[in-house]
Amino acid sequence: MQKVIDYITQFLIRDAHHVGYCNDKTQWTKYKVVIVPSNFFNDNTYGTPQSMPSLPLQEIEGIPFLYGYPKIEKIKNTIICYADLIASTYFLLSRYEEYINPNTNRDPHGRYIGKNSIPALAKFIHRPIIDEYSILLRQLLHQTNITLTPIPQQINHIYLTHDVDTITNYRRFRGLLGGLYRSIFQKNNSLITILKSLTNINNDPAYTFPWIINQDNQLPKATKIYFIKATHKAIGHDRPAYNLTGKNFTHLKNEILTTSPNTIFGLHASYKSGNTPNIIPNEQKLLQNAIKNQKITTSRHHYLRSLHPNDMEARGKIHVASCMAGMAFNNSGLGLTHSMAHALGGQFHIPHGCANALLLPHVIRFNSFDAGVRYRELARIIGLPHSNVEEGTSALVNAINSLCDAMKVPMRVRDLKVDETAYRQALDSISIHAYNDLCTKGNPRRPSLGDIKKLFEAAW
Repeated sequence: MQKVIDYITQFLIRDAHHVGYCNDKTQWTKYKVVIVPSNFFNDNTYGTPQSMPSLPLQEIEGIPFLYGYPKIEKIKNTIICYADLIASTYFLLSRYEEYINPNTNRDPHGRYIGKNSIPALAKFIHRPIIDEYSILLRQLLHQTNITLTPIPQQINHIYLTHDVDTITNYRRFRGLLGGLYRSIFQKNNSLITILKSLTNINNDPAYTFPWIINQDNQLPKATKIYFIKATHKAIGHDRPAYNLTGKNFTHLKNEILTTSPNTIFGLHASYKSGNTPNIIPNEQKLLQNAIKNQKITTSRHHYLRSLHPNDMEARGKIHVASCMAGMAFNNSGLGLTHSMAHALGGQFHIPHGCANALLLPHVIRFNSFDAGVRYRELARIIGLPHSNVEEGTSALVNAINSLCDAMKVPMRVRDLKVDETAYRQALDSISIHAYNDLCTKGNPRRPSLGDIKKLFEAAW
């Protein structure tokens, strides 16, 4: 949980070493600002109904918070904030209330009902409340004469997304029958439109894609994503169906590819896949076969919902495995990969696991000068070539890269939509943070500041 807390602190204040989160008053003077923890993360509280915040919420500086109490004081040169902004941020970012009571407050589709959520009931759902926490912390740090880098006020990138629920109306069998029925028996005068649609897809009232593409192209640098259904049979909420090998979809695909630059295709996952996610790979494969010139790596569900496992035995085993992992790295140390991942993730909001994955091969190569024998032994254990240190290390790196590729994990920082100029400008700063990180002490090879910077450059 400490890593989660550190991540949230870094998320709120990028230069987080000035901010402490502790109850130990003897440690407060180490920081410029201290957030006093509530009991939210305590073992006997977390995950229980008692961990839910009480309404009405209290406010600090006009900002509602979920845990702690509204008091700010200054002790010597340190500002103490008793409003637990860390726990409040965690609650909101993780959607904690959705999994604390997974079977309540759901609509018939299993979606959490927003109007009954804490942000809605407390009447701040319209406010970027976590941004307000960040601004408050910045203001408190400013009172201690700490100057932070201004928050960039800009849109980094725009994604224009389209769910392709249907392609045409009258050019599919069911739609044609319905149109003819209404034309004959309800006298809605649609027969001419039906006939025109059969002769030219652009005359079908549902085929509005040329207009959509034209609108999208007003923002040429934006990424356009078309989410395509790929079910074997369209039933229930997945209707209507369209054939990925048929003329209508082929026409749409070709029109998008030829007239809409910067466009990718994604999977519009079926309704059933929300409860049965193991069918998603099959749908992905069907779509991949239809879209041969792009990898399908993006998806969107038909009914957006978040469900959590109710298998307590499985959850218990995960807890045991997590504990064992914690005991392992507590004894062995984490090393440079984690140090660099902390700095990289904190600066560019890259998930910690992803950052570790893309940095690991570079750090292994760096460490191989001192730890190559260990890497060779690891290669031997998992059945990789290992005739010498160089071969074992290379085989281990290649295996990691192959695993990441199979799991669709980006292996370069540039693949994570990080701006190159911003990355180059931050190299010195993140290198210093990684160098001073506690995990660096556990690395088998002691790196210099220049070594770390070169590794970050190699990871670009």
